[in-house]
Amino acid sequence: MAADTDVAIAWKRRWDAIPELSEQVPGGLHQEPMPKAPKDQNPIARPYATFMVKQDPGRKNDYTSGADYIDYRRVSLQVFGVGKEAIGDVVSLVHNTFRSTRANIAALAIPNTVAHVRTELVTEEIMTDETGPVQSEDIQRATFEFTVWSHRNEG
Repeated sequence: MAADTDVAIAWKRRWDAIPELSEQVPGGLHQEPMPKAPKDQNPIARPYATFMVKQDPGRKNDYTSGADYIDYRRVSLQVFGVGKEAIGDVVSLVHNTFRSTRANIAALAIPNTVAHVRTELVTEEIMTDETGPVQSEDIQRATFEFTVWSHRNEG
């Protein structure tokens, strides 16, 4: 559970460090489960994003030597907005912010780790969300799955 928390902290810090994400996603990034707003408060501004961190279901930790191991965490990220244009710009920005490539390590400062190794994009999907609060709104949802690799130590 501590690794989930460590990656969640790093993910939120990275998101908050990118001014363009705050500008394009004024509703902010919220960790799931997202609390319900009281009925007398305004709804969250859109676009907004939610995320959740858990052990990657497809990978077990790889022990390297002694107490060192590579930990794999799955980050599920969803961005909600009205209209394809609003979501399309955010999708590109999410790629540039989190996906590791040779040109962009996209390092996460993960607490309690030896090092962040990489972040892989596993899946991405953009769809119309039929569960919007107002029938006439074209609610779009972009869903991402990332695997975050980190070098950890049990000691």
